[in-house]
Amino acid sequence: MIGDQRAAKGPPHSSTRGENSSDLVRHFLIESSAKGVRIKGSSQEPYFGSLPALVYQHTISACALPCRLLLSSHELSAAENNKSKTEDKKKTASNFVYLNAVPTEMLTGPCAVQKAVTMTFEKASGSFTPAIVNMKVSPKGVTLTDINRKLFFRRHYPIHLLSYSGADPDARRWKRGTDFGAKMFGFVAKGVEAGVENVCHVFAEYDPLQPCDKIVSFIQDTITKK
Repeated sequence: MIGDQRAAKGPPHSSTRGENSSDLVRHFLIESSAKGVRIKGSSQEPYFGSLPALVYQHTISACALPCRLLLSSHELSAAENNKSKTEDKKKTASNFVYLNAVPTEMLTGPCAVQKAVTMTFEKASGSFTPAIVNMKVSPKGVTLTDINRKLFFRRHYPIHLLSYSGADPDARRWKRGTDFGAKMFGFVAKGVEAGVENVCHVFAEYDPLQPCDKIVSFIQDTITKK
């Protein structure tokens, strides 16, 4: 793919009238690879996830180009919208209540979530401390940030360690500390401790305006595509 850029000013020593207007147009190759797209031939150029993202960034910073790209308001708006839509499709985030982490040995799938939720209710007398977390999901995996830093600061679960995500098969609700019947769900990941095969991380909805259905489906779709 070839892009072109019209320089805001002519090249050095181009003050002569009637100079060829092609001197004001420079062409740049755009290379594509597994890492993304970027302007070819410069170590200053980062990779971008999409062509609209590359164009948008070069309206802010020239990077390897002789000057920043200038777009009309319509083109700039379209580039921003395309960049936003592309990023939104690849990631999502919501707040939930992190309840428990239950080793499930070789067990995964709905049975693992069912077992983990059952054990969470059995131990709800005070053996664990619920925490409000922000859960971000992307093709790279799941990242949990403890908003109040009660249990941890941030934890990341790479996508290759995840095997399942789903709601509680028995549709039980978590009502402790909430004013609504919060749906419960979990995701299963390989354990990081020696001898631990799988661990199901159990959550409950925190805000009725942020239901878990979307993020559960997003995680499972991401696992399926890995």
